Amino acid sequence: LNSSGQVIWTETFGGAGIDAGLDVALDDNGGLYLCGYYASSATFDTITVAPTGVLGFSSAENFIAKYDTSGNVQWVKHGTKRRDNNFNGNGSSKIEFKNGYLYYLSYFEYRVSSATNANRTFDGTLMPIPLNTTFSNTNIMTVKTDPNGVNKYVKSIIASTANFTEYVISDGLGVKSNGNMIIQGRSRSGVSIGANSIPFTGVGQMMFLVELDTAGLYEDSYVMPSVGSFSSRSFGVATNAQDDIFILNFRSNGGALSIPNGKLLPLTGTTLMKFNSSLIPQNLNVLSTDNSFITSITAIDVSSDGNVVVGVF
Repeated sequence: LNSSGQVIWTETFGGAGIDAGLDVALDDNGGLYLCGYYASSATFDTITVAPTGVLGFSSAENFIAKYDTSGNVQWVKHGTKRRDNNFNGNGSSKIEFKNGYLYYLSYFEYRVSSATNANRTFDGTLMPIPLNTTFSNTNIMTVKTDPNGVNKYVKSIIASTANFTEYVISDGLGVKSNGNMIIQGRSRSGVSIGANSIPFTGVGQMMFLVELDTAGLYEDSYVMPSVGSFSSRSFGVATNAQDDIFILNFRSNGGALSIPNGKLLPLTGTTLMKFNSSLIPQNLNVLSTDNSFITSITAIDVSSDGNVVVGVF
């Protein structure tokens, strides 16, 4: 669309299975990037891609596609198995273009029924096998690529302990002015980022922020431990010009979860949290204390004048 809301071009993608676009971003020259999933072979304009392995019931494959200013597809990256539904329940797919690079966050599953390395590669990079191969599980995948589709890195964040509830879930993505990636996630176990590990803290499920440097290596982290079992999910991460970090979070079914400034997240409800550039909590605002708000929050961003904007429907 142009600034007046008029349609400039329209493109479709997909195949015989369930397909979805989950996030979009624009680069400095008007190129458009789309991420999402497809559940069978999918066609993007002139490019057709097939799954890297057998997907099976309720499974799909991740993708990133780039289109030029006329809507012509330039390239498609794809791979790694995921769910074809429950967008925020099992994990989110997010993209952001900043400082000349596209940053991508999603998750991948390892299923015992696959029994091979199939569906564990993304754009030719093989993801690690989780510690627990007895049950299905999910882990985080991050990608940094340039406008020509040349990858700077493809990295993973996986569970560091093998247990029945092993999963690491992608929830939100932000990029600081220096190009470092901020990842918001949650896990029922400790997590490993390359040679670095974050031990599990609390009971039930922990939420965490992880900062990766410009090469995709571990830089810093912050953990928000729970004192009881709960269900939680984030609706996104946003940063401002000072590299303050804002996250939206919904949680239910749980014990209190504290942050160092002494405030508690509600047992059920939606909160807006602010961290400084060093991942230190600064403020917490409770937006809702019931379950109904979960279906109406869709996104978070920071305007040019520094105001936090929350998308709802």
